[in-house]
Amino acid sequence: MIIGIIMTAFSGICTAGMTIGDLTGGGGGGGDLNLSGVQFVVGGPFILIGALLWWGGWALSKAKPSGGSAPPPGPAGGQPPAPPAT
Repeated sequence: MIIGIIMTAFSGICTAGMTIGDLTGGGGGGGDLNLSGVQFVVGGPFILIGALLWWGGWALSKAKPSGGSAPPPGPAGGQPPAPPAT
């Protein structure tokens, strides 16, 4: 779960920073290649995998209900019934 939290946080911060930089950049004087939105293709899977690890760790850490191992009360789990009186 800790790895998922760390992965989601760092990937989310990096992707958000790249998005803000992409939206506020004035063109940058680069070539003719437009890579607008590539941060989501690169960062999206890491955010998804981190979130799934986080959710899986949370689901595994929940307390399981106790009491499922005891047999039910009654003839099946207790003493055998007394024979009929004659």
